[in-house]
Amino acid sequence: MKNVVVFYGGGGNEHDISINSKNYLTSQIDESFNIIEIEIDKDGNWKKDSELFKLKNRKLVSKSQEFKIDFAIPCIHGYPGETGDLQKIFELSGINYFGCSSKVSEVTFDKVATKIALEKENISTAPFLVLSSYNKEKVNQFLQKHPKVFIKASKEGSSVGCYEPKNNSEIPELIKKALKYSDEVLVEKFIDGREIEVAAYEYNNEIHISSPGEIVKGTSFY
Repeated sequence: MKNVVVFYGGGGNEHDISINSKNYLTSQIDESFNIIEIEIDKDGNWKKDSELFKLKNRKLVSKSQEFKIDFAIPCIHGYPGETGDLQKIFELSGINYFGCSSKVSEVTFDKVATKIALEKENISTAPFLVLSSYNKEKVNQFLQKHPKVFIKASKEGSSVGCYEPKNNSEIPELIKKALKYSDEVLVEKFIDGREIEVAAYEYNNEIHISSPGEIVKGTSFY
Protein backbone atom coordinates (compact mmCIF):
# COMPACT_ATOMS: atom_id res chain seq x y z
CA MET A 1 0.00 0.00 0.00
CA LYS A 2 1.44 3.35 -1.04
CA ASN A 3 1.74 6.24 1.37
CA VAL A 4 0.00 9.49 0.46
CA VAL A 5 1.24 12.22 2.79
CA VAL A 6 -1.12 15.17 3.21
CA PHE A 7 0.52 18.31 4.58
CA TYR A 8 -1.80 20.83 6.25
CA GLY A 9 -1.76 23.79 8.63
CA GLY A 10 1.12 26.10 7.90
CA GLY A 11 0.66 28.26 11.00
CA GLY A 12 -0.44 31.31 9.00
CA ASN A 13 -3.66 33.28 8.91
CA GLU A 14 -5.48 30.44 7.13
CA HIS A 15 -4.29 27.56 9.34
CA ASP A 16 -7.79 26.54 10.44
CA ILE A 17 -9.19 26.79 6.91
CA SER A 18 -6.48 24.36 5.84
CA ILE A 19 -7.72 21.85 8.41
CA ASN A 20 -11.20 21.95 6.89
CA SER A 21 -9.75 21.44 3.42
CA LYS A 22 -7.60 18.56 4.64
CA ASN A 23 -10.57 16.82 6.24
CA TYR A 24 -12.56 16.99 3.01
CA LEU A 25 -9.62 15.99 0.83
CA THR A 26 -8.70 12.91 2.87
CA SER A 27 -12.34 11.77 2.81
CA GLN A 28 -12.12 11.66 -1.00
CA ILE A 29 -8.88 9.65 -1.34
CA ASP A 30 -9.29 6.01 -2.32
CA GLU A 31 -8.99 3.57 0.59
CA SER A 32 -6.33 1.61 -1.30
CA PHE A 33 -3.84 4.30 -0.22
CA ASN A 34 -2.38 4.78 3.25
CA ILE A 35 -3.06 8.40 4.22
CA ILE A 36 -0.55 10.07 6.53
CA GLU A 37 -1.47 13.53 7.84
CA ILE A 38 1.39 15.89 8.70
CA GLU A 39 0.67 19.23 10.34
CA ILE A 40 3.07 22.11 9.80
CA ASP A 41 2.84 24.44 12.79
CA LYS A 42 3.61 28.17 13.00
CA ASP A 43 7.25 27.43 13.83
CA GLY A 44 7.67 25.25 10.74
CA ASN A 45 7.72 21.94 12.65
CA TRP A 46 6.34 18.84 10.92
CA LYS A 47 4.12 16.94 13.35
CA LYS A 48 1.91 13.87 13.56
CA ASP A 49 0.09 13.11 16.81
CA SER A 50 2.34 15.65 18.58
CA GLU A 51 5.46 13.78 17.44
CA LEU A 52 8.06 15.72 15.45
CA PHE A 53 9.17 14.42 12.06
CA LYS A 54 12.02 15.32 9.73
CA LEU A 55 12.52 14.60 6.05
CA LYS A 56 15.35 12.21 5.23
CA ASN A 57 15.86 10.34 1.96
CA ARG A 58 12.21 10.76 0.92
CA LYS A 59 11.11 9.44 4.30
CA LEU A 60 9.40 11.05 7.28
CA VAL A 61 11.48 10.13 10.30
CA SER A 62 10.77 10.59 14.02
CA LYS A 63 12.39 9.13 17.11
CA SER A 64 10.05 6.14 17.07
CA GLN A 65 8.92 5.61 13.45
CA GLU A 66 9.43 6.39 9.80
CA PHE A 67 7.27 6.53 6.66
CA LYS A 68 8.27 6.50 3.03
CA ILE A 69 6.66 9.31 1.02
CA ASP A 70 5.28 7.82 -2.18
CA PHE A 71 3.22 10.91 -3.00
CA ALA A 72 2.72 14.25 -1.28
CA ILE A 73 -0.25 16.61 -1.28
CA PRO A 74 0.28 20.17 -0.01
CA CYS A 75 -3.11 21.08 1.46
CA ILE A 76 -2.08 24.41 2.95
CA HIS A 77 -3.63 27.81 2.34
CA GLY A 78 -0.98 30.52 2.15
CA TYR A 79 2.60 29.95 3.34
CA PRO A 80 4.29 27.51 2.72
CA GLY A 81 1.84 25.46 0.64
CA GLU A 82 0.67 28.06 -1.89
CA THR A 83 3.87 30.09 -2.03
CA GLY A 84 6.06 27.40 -3.61
CA ASP A 85 8.27 26.93 -0.53
CA LEU A 86 7.01 23.44 0.27
CA GLN A 87 7.11 22.46 -3.40
CA LYS A 88 10.80 23.44 -3.55
CA ILE A 89 11.51 20.94 -0.76
CA PHE A 90 9.66 18.20 -2.67
CA GLU A 91 11.51 19.02 -5.88
CA LEU A 92 14.93 19.04 -4.23
CA SER A 93 14.14 15.74 -2.51
CA GLY A 94 12.76 14.04 -5.63
CA ILE A 95 9.27 13.60 -4.12
CA ASN A 96 6.27 13.34 -6.44
CA TYR A 97 3.55 15.76 -5.42
CA PHE A 98 0.17 17.12 -6.41
CA GLY A 99 -0.19 20.64 -7.77
CA CYS A 100 1.74 23.15 -9.83
CA SER A 101 5.49 23.70 -9.66
CA SER A 102 7.27 25.85 -7.09
CA LYS A 103 7.87 28.56 -9.70
CA VAL A 104 4.21 28.73 -10.74
CA SER A 105 3.07 28.70 -7.10
CA GLU A 106 5.44 31.52 -6.21
CA VAL A 107 4.17 33.74 -9.04
CA THR A 108 0.46 33.04 -8.68
CA PHE A 109 0.38 33.52 -4.92
CA ASP A 110 1.61 37.08 -5.50
CA LYS A 111 -1.36 38.98 -6.97
CA VAL A 112 0.84 41.76 -8.39
CA ALA A 113 3.24 39.28 -10.03
CA THR A 114 0.24 37.42 -11.46
CA LYS A 115 -1.18 40.61 -12.99
CA ILE A 116 2.18 41.44 -14.57
CA ALA A 117 2.55 37.90 -15.94
CA LEU A 118 -0.94 38.04 -17.45
CA GLU A 119 -0.27 41.41 -19.05
CA LYS A 120 2.87 40.03 -20.71
CA GLU A 121 0.67 37.38 -22.33
CA ASN A 122 -1.84 40.05 -23.46
CA ILE A 123 -4.51 38.64 -21.13
CA SER A 124 -6.91 41.32 -19.95
CA THR A 125 -7.21 42.01 -16.23
CA ALA A 126 -8.94 44.71 -14.23
CA PRO A 127 -7.03 48.04 -14.10
CA PHE A 128 -4.87 48.22 -10.96
CA LEU A 129 -2.54 50.30 -8.85
CA VAL A 130 0.33 48.88 -6.79
CA LEU A 131 1.28 50.52 -3.49
CA SER A 132 3.95 49.79 -0.90
CA SER A 133 2.60 52.57 1.31
CA TYR A 134 -0.44 54.81 1.24
CA ASN A 135 -0.03 57.50 -1.43
CA LYS A 136 -2.94 59.94 -1.48
CA GLU A 137 -2.03 61.49 -4.84
CA LYS A 138 -1.74 58.16 -6.68
CA VAL A 139 -4.93 56.82 -5.10
CA ASN A 140 -6.92 59.94 -6.03
CA GLN A 141 -5.65 59.80 -9.61
CA PHE A 142 -6.72 56.16 -9.85
CA LEU A 143 -10.13 56.90 -8.33
CA GLN A 144 -10.79 59.59 -10.95
CA LYS A 145 -10.80 56.85 -13.61
CA HIS A 146 -12.16 54.05 -11.42
CA PRO A 147 -14.41 55.43 -8.68
CA LYS A 148 -15.16 52.03 -7.14
CA VAL A 149 -12.27 49.76 -6.15
CA PHE A 150 -11.28 46.59 -4.34
CA ILE A 151 -8.23 46.46 -2.05
CA LYS A 152 -6.10 43.34 -1.74
CA ALA A 153 -2.93 42.37 0.11
CA SER A 154 -0.72 41.09 -2.70
CA LYS A 155 0.85 38.13 -0.93
CA GLU A 156 -1.99 36.58 1.06
CA GLY A 157 -4.98 34.32 0.57
CA SER A 158 -8.04 35.18 -1.46
CA SER A 159 -9.90 36.66 1.51
CA VAL A 160 -7.24 37.60 4.07
CA GLY A 161 -6.30 41.26 3.79
CA CYS A 162 -8.95 41.86 1.10
CA TYR A 163 -11.49 44.64 1.46
CA GLU A 164 -14.43 46.10 -0.44
CA PRO A 165 -14.70 49.78 0.59
CA LYS A 166 -18.27 50.95 1.17
CA ASN A 167 -17.18 54.48 0.33
CA ASN A 168 -13.97 56.24 -0.66
CA SER A 169 -13.39 57.65 2.82
CA GLU A 170 -12.59 54.10 3.99
CA ILE A 171 -9.87 53.55 1.39
CA PRO A 172 -6.83 55.06 3.23
CA GLU A 173 -7.43 52.98 6.35
CA LEU A 174 -8.15 49.78 4.38
CA ILE A 175 -4.94 50.17 2.39
CA LYS A 176 -3.02 50.51 5.66
CA LYS A 177 -4.78 47.41 7.03
CA ALA A 178 -3.90 45.42 3.90
CA LEU A 179 -0.25 46.48 4.23
CA LYS A 180 -0.13 44.65 7.58
CA TYR A 181 -0.49 41.39 5.63
CA SER A 182 1.80 42.12 2.69
CA ASP A 183 4.56 44.51 1.61
CA GLU A 184 2.52 45.44 -1.47
CA VAL A 185 -1.16 46.21 -1.90
CA LEU A 186 -3.27 45.99 -5.03
CA VAL A 187 -5.90 48.68 -5.56
CA GLU A 188 -8.05 47.23 -8.32
CA LYS A 189 -11.05 48.46 -10.28
CA PHE A 190 -14.16 46.83 -8.86
CA ILE A 191 -15.75 44.39 -11.30
CA ASP A 192 -19.40 43.60 -10.65
CA GLY A 193 -19.80 40.24 -12.36
CA ARG A 194 -20.25 36.51 -11.95
CA GLU A 195 -17.33 34.48 -10.56
CA ILE A 196 -16.55 31.46 -12.73
CA GLU A 197 -13.63 29.12 -12.02
CA VAL A 198 -12.09 26.48 -14.26
CA ALA A 199 -9.39 23.99 -13.28
CA ALA A 200 -6.63 22.89 -15.66
CA TYR A 201 -4.42 19.93 -14.80
CA GLU A 202 -2.01 17.50 -16.39
CA TYR A 203 -2.57 13.74 -16.13
CA ASN A 204 -0.73 11.05 -18.11
CA ASN A 205 1.04 13.80 -20.10
CA GLU A 206 -2.28 15.29 -21.24
CA ILE A 207 -3.86 18.61 -20.27
CA HIS A 208 -7.38 18.27 -18.89
CA ILE A 209 -9.84 21.15 -18.43
CA SER A 210 -12.64 20.87 -15.89
CA SER A 211 -16.20 21.99 -16.37
CA PRO A 212 -16.73 25.60 -15.23
CA GLY A 213 -18.08 26.15 -11.74
CA GLU A 214 -19.74 29.29 -10.46
CA ILE A 215 -18.99 30.65 -7.01
CA VAL A 216 -22.22 31.70 -5.31
CA LYS A 217 -21.33 34.28 -2.69
CA GLY A 218 -22.92 34.12 0.73
CA THR A 219 -21.42 37.45 1.74
CA SER A 220 -20.27 40.60 -0.07
CA PHE A 221 -17.34 38.73 -1.65
CA TYR A 222 -15.91 35.19 -1.73
